[in-house]
Amino acid sequence: GATSALITAQGVGAVAGALALTPLARRVGRRRLLLADLVAVAAALGVYGAAPDLAVAVAAMVVVGSGYIGVLAGCNTIIQLHAPASLRGRVLGIYMMALGVLYPVGALAQGAVAERVGVRAVTIGGAGLLVAAAVLVLRGVIPSTVDRQPVVAASADDAAPG
Repeated sequence: GATSALITAQGVGAVAGALALTPLARRVGRRRLLLADLVAVAAALGVYGAAPDLAVAVAAMVVVGSGYIGVLAGCNTIIQLHAPASLRGRVLGIYMMALGVLYPVGALAQGAVAERVGVRAVTIGGAGLLVAAAVLVLRGVIPSTVDRQPVVAASADDAAPG
C-alpha cells in the first residue's frame, strides 16, 4: 500500500504540474520556472529522504512529480527553441537517448551506493547534488541558455525537416 501511495502521489503531482506549466511560465518566465522546479525537486527529494512517516513522504512525492515534469518540459523546450532547425531532430534524439541511458545507469549506481550507506543517505545526497547544480546554474558557473534568443531558420529551406 505504501508504494502505491508514493507512486500515485508522484503521478498526481506530475499531472498537476503539467497543467500549471504554461500559466506559470507566462507569469514568471521559463528560466525562473525551470530553476524553481529544479530547486523544488531537490528540496522535495531531501524531505522524502528524511521523511519521518508515510504522510510526509507522500506530500514530498507530489512536489517531486510536479517539479520533475517541469524540469523535463523546460529542458525539452530549451532544446527545441535553441537547436538549429536543420539539426533539431538529431539534437532531440541525442537528448532522449541520454535520458534513456543515464537514468538507468544512475539508478544502478545509486543502488550500489545505497547497499553500502543506505537508501536515505543516497536520496538526501542526491538532493544535495541537485541543489549544488542549481546553485552553479544560478551563479553562472554552468551557463544557462534559457533566456538567450532561440535559433531562427535563415530561410524556408533551413526550416524544412530532413
